This record gives sequence, structure tokens and C-alpha cells, in this order.
Amino acid sequence: MTAAKISGLPNDKVHVHTTFLGCGLGRRGDTGFVTEAVIASKSVGKPVKVVWSREEDMKYDLYRAATCQRIEAGLDSQGHLTGWSHKVSCSSLLRQLNRQE
Repeated sequence: MTAAKISGLPNDKVHVHTTFLGCGLGRRGDTGFVTEAVIASKSVGKPVKVVWSREEDMKYDLYRAATCQRIEAGLDSQGHLTGWSHKVSCSSLLRQLNRQE
């Protein structure tokens, strides 16, 4: 939706090629990189690929707040899981994602 809004194209004409990878540290929910790619693409008149260096990523990107997690498990005599407790305390990711731009 962000790309369609910036480009002026209808949603069905916008194609985003997602790279599936782990550990985005909560940042994949933000649309800043989409904004950069669409503006760059409009400027050059063709598709672009935006890649940040590790240094740029660490310096300029957004991060989720730290979490505190307590995990407890119970095992039987054969080492099979018999119980699991996982408690998490953290700020809301949805609050950050739903902010007004």
C-alpha cells in the first residue's frame, strides 16, 4: 500500500519481491525501505533494488525494544517434553507499526 500510494499506481500494478530471511529484529514491519525504493525507482524510471550496508543498517534503521523472557520446561525420564511455560514482557510492536506518518 505504501508503494502504491507513493507511486500513484493501483495496488495490483505494484510488485514487491520479498527476500525471505530471518531475524529482522522487528524492522521488516516498517515501510521506510519501501519508500526509499519507490522514490529511487520513480527517479530512474525503472525497477531498483535498495541494499543498505551493514553499517547503514545499524546506524539508521529502527529496532524493537528489548524483551525479557522466562522459559521453563519439564522433561520426563526419557527426556521428552512434558510441560512448557514461556513468559514474555515487551513493548508492543503493533503500537510502533500503527503510528501515524
